[in-house]
Amino acid sequence: MTAPNRHVAVTGAGLECATGDRPGALLGALLAGMPAVRPRDELAQADPVTRELAAPVLAPVHPEAPIGHVDAGAVGNMLLTAIQGAMVGADAPVDRVLLVLPDSDAACARRLSQDAVLKRGRVAEPWMQDVVLECTTHREAPAALAALWRALTEGRCRCALVAGVDSLANLESLTEAQRAGHVRTTEFPDGWALGEAAACVRLEQDTRGVAGIRMHQPVAGHEPHHGAVGRNHLQGLGAAAGEALGAAGLKGEKPDAVFLARAQESLAELEWYHAHSGLWPQRLPARQQLAMRRGELEAPQPDLEPPVETLRPALTLGETGAAGLPVALALAHARLQLDLMPVRHCLVLDAPAGPERLAVCLSTQQTNH
Repeated sequence: MTAPNRHVAVTGAGLECATGDRPGALLGALLAGMPAVRPRDELAQADPVTRELAAPVLAPVHPEAPIGHVDAGAVGNMLLTAIQGAMVGADAPVDRVLLVLPDSDAACARRLSQDAVLKRGRVAEPWMQDVVLECTTHREAPAALAALWRALTEGRCRCALVAGVDSLANLESLTEAQRAGHVRTTEFPDGWALGEAAACVRLEQDTRGVAGIRMHQPVAGHEPHHGAVGRNHLQGLGAAAGEALGAAGLKGEKPDAVFLARAQESLAELEWYHAHSGLWPQRLPARQQLAMRRGELEAPQPDLEPPVETLRPALTLGETGAAGLPVALALAHARLQLDLMPVRHCLVLDAPAGPERLAVCLSTQQTNH
């Protein structure tokens, strides 16, 4: 049973992506609607070793890398930069690192990421010598994050990192994706843009409840209609979001901001539409509509509350795969710290390729919830 006097605080965040190594810089680009994507209109036909990568891909992709080759050094450097950023000002020793890996090429990702954390990290950062490394895939991340949160609230872990890196793009896989029409180019404008990033957030057990930013209980949900042809009503994301808002004391209320970790494809937007409509319906029930037409009910007044700030990191940064969830968490942490247009509650939603769904709410402690 969760101890009621233990909370989970988000005490740091680090990032490495096309906009640099500060979550605030990416947040600024996101709020301004600025893409950080470098467009590639077509595959270059130069020498295979030196030709540029296909379609929209973000720095720090290294086009000089051989075909099919993954630069382990680049992966390690990106991941360590993100981890070091999250550890700035840290006091408590880290007990555990939850590392989110891509669903595809998981074996390669595991090898490279473990090399980055266990070898490079332990050389660069002595505190990592005794860290327990737990690897999970993007699809398994919702359940893994929920389990880590429980471990922190139950006292089985004092401080943990949640990190993800997706720097495994290579020209061969990009070419295959482009041929299938999955990559956004001038020829396929409805595809998705690829991105590369590493991100990390630091979570700590807070026994006094005084931390600046709190992570409420993550909800690992399930989409019952995943893969169905009709998809007339997608329920999983909205149900998870409702539970997460309830855990944050916001049942029936709107958060100030929502971060959609995955929102490039039309299906992701459709899923968010169903979730939004279910949580905060815009139309009156049929019985109330009839009563209003009969004059038995006054017309509802316009909602004067500000709209929910909906942010889509993938539209600015590109599809970052396994790093998408840690990126969204780092951005939510940065948004809650922003003095301009301050917010108190950020809802992070993630919808991996499978039926798994995740919703988690981050809040400042300037609230009674």
